[in-house]
Amino acid sequence: MSVESRQPASPEYVYALVDGELTGEELDQALARMHDDPAFRAAVGEARALKHAVRAAYPAAPANPRRALAAGGWRHALAAGVLLVVGMGGGWWLHDLMSADTSLQRRVGLPEGYHALAAGARVDAGRVLLHVDVGEPERLVRALDLAETLLARHGERARIHIVFNGAGLDLVRADRMLDPAMAQRVQALAAHHANLGLVACGQTLARLQRDGERVELLPVARTAASAIHEITTRMSEGWVYVKV
Repeated sequence: MSVESRQPASPEYVYALVDGELTGEELDQALARMHDDPAFRAAVGEARALKHAVRAAYPAAPANPRRALAAGGWRHALAAGVLLVVGMGGGWWLHDLMSADTSLQRRVGLPEGYHALAAGARVDAGRVLLHVDVGEPERLVRALDLAETLLARHGERARIHIVFNGAGLDLVRADRMLDPAMAQRVQALAAHHANLGLVACGQTLARLQRDGERVELLPVARTAASAIHEITTRMSEGWVYVKV
């Protein structure tokens, strides 16, 4: 094993492998390192376990979050989920939430079918990350509906970021959006709400560009180093994570 391969892998690199963002030579190198480097293999296994646990905590999202909220559906949110804790040294641990922690669902104002994850004890229910990694147009509609619901609930103190990665990046690509009305809605919402942000994963963008694609994002979208970096950084600052 080379000296370089013994260097600790960044969380971004590990999650790029787990999320299928690596291709070609990069993927070959990562798979070889999996074979030779026990620490890297353990980090990848931990990341995969986290990804599966988060998926397991999220059943299908409601088709109309605003209607579900109006009907009081959030009162029936699941009594258990997973609490994501970022520890010293960048390690990840998963712990079950007790029924009392459904208060976070209510504080955030989530409709039935959505679940909030928080890192640590200090949480600001008005600062919410909505994560979209599926390229179905309906996911963008859900994300925008939920963002509007949360912006109305928390008012000026709200800060809502919608993070797009993987196939979800297509939903903020100006060169991929087939519905002009949806593009106009995104632009109008971002223009009207200074506290609403759309964040594109830089790793997904870089992979597409390496594959020869010319990607044009909507003007209101900004690019982060990676989706996982954006999510973990914000959660360490007290933001709440919600998968859409």
